[in-house]
Amino acid sequence: MERLGRLIAAYHEVPGNGYTKQLNQLYLIHLMYRQCEYVIRNNGKGSTYSKAKMGGHLSDKQLEAVGGLHLYLAKYLEEFLECHRPELNFRLAESFGRDVTDHARAEDARIVALGGMDWYQSDAARQVYKLSFRNGLACKWDYMGGGKGNLGLYDTDAFGDALEYHGSLFVLDRRGRIYTSGQAQMDLKHSSFMAGEATQCAGTMRVEQGKVVWVSGKSGHYQPTVMQMVNLLERLSSYQVDLKNVTVYRENYTQIFTGGPTAHFEGCEATVLLVQRAWPTGVQPTSMRIHGAYA
Repeated sequence: MERLGRLIAAYHEVPGNGYTKQLNQLYLIHLMYRQCEYVIRNNGKGSTYSKAKMGGHLSDKQLEAVGGLHLYLAKYLEEFLECHRPELNFRLAESFGRDVTDHARAEDARIVALGGMDWYQSDAARQVYKLSFRNGLACKWDYMGGGKGNLGLYDTDAFGDALEYHGSLFVLDRRGRIYTSGQAQMDLKHSSFMAGEATQCAGTMRVEQGKVVWVSGKSGHYQPTVMQMVNLLERLSSYQVDLKNVTVYRENYTQIFTGGPTAHFEGCEATVLLVQRAWPTGVQPTSMRIHGAYA
């Protein structure tokens, strides 16, 4: 609820005028819709679950208010995107997320046809990679014996997922679910998780004993922008992740950076990126990959 209130305030505080202001407000409407959807879905699973998942449980009056706002936002987005409710999450992922690049899509089709690439076409098929957050900590079910077993803290190293610069691949799907893996083989790519569908965000992530330490936008298949990284940070905030302890990295090949996972990762504070919705240095503020002499 607190995050929803901040999004509403941000909507009314969008600077400027004209087309740019309208686009920024539309993006915030999309974020508000997703937050309402998340709150309503998790509130319906009982107070114990909702408190662990999102830090609180709505009263009937609060739920009625959020439900009304959710319905209003859904109708607005349906009209703007010219779609019906069953299609809305797909269209939002296309509009505010990222699709696979044309080159990557052609390459994926070739490899999948040869049987050389994992391709998860259902929630059940990809469920083993899903993160489940409790009290701000990332966890995974072990699925021993063919069903859900125990829910334990996720750790990039302990799960053998430290694939790229001590991080693992992740994608944020159209419903806000996060999938991670670091299988060190050629048959798993970012597009594998969603069978080539659009995502809200993709990149790499490091988690230590359930705590998200850093995230990056490094994905050749999806090539996210700052907008998609904000999608991820909004969802992590909803999951009660303490963003004050999270660093966001973008690839920057114009200079050498120290203190990060690799020399070409430029870092910023997640809390700053979430508020500004732009890279704080002012250099290509919407980009998560800066080309340069070191590329």
